[in-house]
Amino acid sequence: MSETNSGHTQRIGLISAIAGVVAFLALMMVAGYSTAASLIVAVLVAVLVGILLWIGWYEDDVEGIDGKVSDVTESVADVAPEVVETPAPAVEDVKGTVVETAPEAVETVEEVVATPAAKPAAKAKAAAKAPVAKDGKPELLTAARDGGADDLKQIKGVGPKLEIALNEGGIYHLDQIAGLRKKEVEWLNETFDLRGRIEREGWIAQAKALVKKAT
Repeated sequence: MSETNSGHTQRIGLISAIAGVVAFLALMMVAGYSTAASLIVAVLVAVLVGILLWIGWYEDDVEGIDGKVSDVTESVADVAPEVVETPAPAVEDVKGTVVETAPEAVETVEEVVATPAAKPAAKAKAAAKAPVAKDGKPELLTAARDGGADDLKQIKGVGPKLEIALNEGGIYHLDQIAGLRKKEVEWLNETFDLRGRIEREGWIAQAKALVKKAT
């Protein structure tokens, strides 16, 4: 708008000046007016022409603005019905989705509940073994676990007396023997005066087979 008004003002000023000059020359040469009178009348003519031109251009600008406002109003009126006509999701559809999804959620919960918990034996196997002691002493128990001691005599080479000695030394279960490591085997051989019987008679392999069979 400011650039348009500036252009109109320059054109109005130019036309008004030309009209004043023409009036001045006409009054001087044709009508025979004095210079002072011709100048006064020329100034009045220039001002009058400027006012008329300004009023005319102002009315054109107002009409242009009114036209733009009308266009914007019509655009808003066209868009409004489309916004109003766009339906929101039906409450019934949302309810249907929830009802359809609910049975699946219930089935998932039932599957989780029905899944049996891991057996204690499986958890014991998964547990990380402690590192071997510096002296090779294996992990010994002060008493048998729940359910009582295993029958160590199932291992060929272990008799009743040796079983009692192993129990008194803290070995009650087959998995203790199955999990023995080299340094621990050496410690048992020395402590119980086995003289290498664990390796020769294959106690560890026998114990592993018996544990696997029991599970």
